Amino acid sequence: MLVKDSIEYLKANGLYRKRLSIQARENVYLTIEDQKLVNFISNDYLQLSQHPDVIESVVEAVKYYGFGASASAMVSGFQSPHEAFENAFSAHVEQEASLLFNSGYHANLAVMQCFSDRHTTVIADKLVHASLLDGVQISRATLKRYRHVDYNHAREILANLSGEKLLVTESVFSMEGDIADIEKLAELSKQHNASFIVDDAHGFGTLGNDPSRTALARLTITPLGKAMGGVGAVVSGCKADIEYLVQHARSYRYSTAMPASSAVGLLAALRVIQQEPERREQLIENIRHFNYLCGAYGIVLVSNQLTPIRSILIGDNQKTEFVQAALRKKGIIVSCIRPATVPKGTARLRITLTCGHTRTQIAALVRMLVELL
Repeated sequence: MLVKDSIEYLKANGLYRKRLSIQARENVYLTIEDQKLVNFISNDYLQLSQHPDVIESVVEAVKYYGFGASASAMVSGFQSPHEAFENAFSAHVEQEASLLFNSGYHANLAVMQCFSDRHTTVIADKLVHASLLDGVQISRATLKRYRHVDYNHAREILANLSGEKLLVTESVFSMEGDIADIEKLAELSKQHNASFIVDDAHGFGTLGNDPSRTALARLTITPLGKAMGGVGAVVSGCKADIEYLVQHARSYRYSTAMPASSAVGLLAALRVIQQEPERREQLIENIRHFNYLCGAYGIVLVSNQLTPIRSILIGDNQKTEFVQAALRKKGIIVSCIRPATVPKGTARLRITLTCGHTRTQIAALVRMLVELL
């Protein structure tokens, strides 16, 4: 074991992570160690994990289908709710077909393993998710990374490559909260004969229902634990590519399938997104209000774009921990993000907004930040 990986080193350098044991979760509140906290750490942007229609559908599905799927999808784990969700999601994003995975990690591994190999060069934004990079390692492809959202740099890399190429980005970056220019990247992929893959984890449900975001990519990976409030991930694209995943994706073939009740819940959550657009509208209003207050009080955000991920760069690991702890004492919890999740020297507070936050709660958070930063 390397010294930098030892528990002692992690604790001494402000890198030690401790799991939070959540006792209760209600609306935008968490209870931890008997303290009720305003929750600014959840990716449940549209509050769908607590929507009564979603909860009721899951409860009834468990009664009917039981607790687990009992086998992989290729044996007997693929059930009618999985198929129903895949079909409904494909229609929603206007794609030919979709495939449901147990997690975003499973889906990203599968896509990179199936659509790149040792003859492929993967060109990825410097800040794409770790699971995509792990997938590249499994595929044995050559990895080249362009500077974050620097499309001229991406063009330079693409122009100097021959052979099979795969261009990869996130739609909304999970630690920065900024938005990739999907149209520009799609055009680059066409100009340089590269396949284009988009991880839409934090874009789906927050950027609006714009099918062009998925239509421009060969494959779109949509993890479902963010705005959908659920679990798993879905990969969407043409029928031929989805069938190739079914036949060759090891993380799909060799995993017990998602419980049918979870697929039922996902279908209910998708219906809510379609029928209650006011949830996204309120989310955007909350983001605008937070950005406005930060600007008024001189708090610098990593990105001012209209995404629910609001990051404040601090740099020092221990100071970031201190601010998080001080906020918690005042009844608010935010995320403390440190290396290796982000590059060394870029520790930050990661604040996530939802449609359920009130202006009073947002203003209280900003006032406390002004005092502590």
